[in-house]
Amino acid sequence: MLLLLVGLARGAGPETSVCETPDALRALAGAADPTHPNMLQPPSGFGSPGPRMMVADKQPYGAPYPQHRLTKNFSINWTQSDLPEPAVNLVEEALELAWTRLIEEQGWPAPVSSDEYLVWVVLDETMEGTGFTTEYYSEEYPYPLGYPVVYINPTWFTSPAFYRGLVVHEFMHAIQYEMREWEEGEEEQTWYWEASANMAPELVESSWDGHHYTSAWYADNAHERYDTFIGAHQYGMYVLNAHLEDTLGPGTMLEIWEAGRTDSTALWDNLMRQATGLPPEEIFGGFSGRYANGTLPESSFYAFVTPMGTLLEGSSSTSSYLGSEFWEVSADTWVKAEGRVVLGNARGESGDEVQAFAGEMVSVTGLAQDTQYQLTLAEGPTPEPEPEPVDQVEGCGCGQVPAPVSLWLLPLVGGLLLLRRRAVTHPVTH
Repeated sequence: MLLLLVGLARGAGPETSVCETPDALRALAGAADPTHPNMLQPPSGFGSPGPRMMVADKQPYGAPYPQHRLTKNFSINWTQSDLPEPAVNLVEEALELAWTRLIEEQGWPAPVSSDEYLVWVVLDETMEGTGFTTEYYSEEYPYPLGYPVVYINPTWFTSPAFYRGLVVHEFMHAIQYEMREWEEGEEEQTWYWEASANMAPELVESSWDGHHYTSAWYADNAHERYDTFIGAHQYGMYVLNAHLEDTLGPGTMLEIWEAGRTDSTALWDNLMRQATGLPPEEIFGGFSGRYANGTLPESSFYAFVTPMGTLLEGSSSTSSYLGSEFWEVSADTWVKAEGRVVLGNARGESGDEVQAFAGEMVSVTGLAQDTQYQLTLAEGPTPEPEPEPVDQVEGCGCGQVPAPVSLWLLPLVGGLLLLRRRAVTHPVTH
């Protein structure tokens, strides 16, 4: 499912081992030919199950391969006669831990059919990529939402850290199929499928670090639109989920996916707003500032960004929608932006004016595509206007009222006047 950097596992470059789930999605939509036969054609033995042997146990859906392993929740199948046992063991361990952490503990929904049947997993060393997850549709299957099957290339087991992440990544796709329909041809939709699947290993076990190298694919292309596929940017965007889980709390990514259940056409920037209550500029402004300055919890694992240069008075550029550029700060300063952009700093603060200290970076995130901006330096933010002084109540026109009565009325009248002023100076907005 993941692209591999030079030197990882078999030493393949990023062009040689690519995610094939987008290919499966296009094939399912009838928009392209499948790049692997099983994207549309079920594996042998897949079909109606035989008699249930034990009522309390989940059953295989159909007949497993001659070489298979049945676990609590999965049916793992393979054809390679000399497949090393560790290749199967790692798959079983990663899948069952993912089931426990994601579904039982964190509340993610189980894949379609998995309430009754074991989830099909096929280890196929002949595929060109690292894996894919697909769905099968047929009147014969009692699942109108599709029946998911996970395919994994077991030849990558020689890099256990990567392999575990790959297995969990693919399992997350099976969960995603249950939660959201896929719209063909819309990168605005599918980028978050990959960004979320790449975050899944972190949710399963925070000590698993085999996916962090993909942060470079965000860092190297941070200036592009947030939903671009350029340079495998979509995988690296898992770091956005890491920011959200850290700042808003565990389960934020799940809340975003839950928001996506109700409208399969809504784009993810709007779904994030709906789920978090925060506008995209606050989300992406705070995220990009923290990423550039290494203030995320696992920043030590992340790739560095390349700054535009040293920030000077009048520094300018052009930004993409929710894409970010970064400027180095040589002295303590306040930075103000002109243009449709939002600034971010090391502390996750965002706005059109932020404070930065010597040695830090300021991020500039576009709020529109191809928008020009200019930066200026200042000693501090524009001060808020001083509130107008409140008139003092010196008298109530009560000079002819006997002294004891006037003293008794004065607090009451003054209080009424004060309430009126508050109503005028602080109107209620709806």
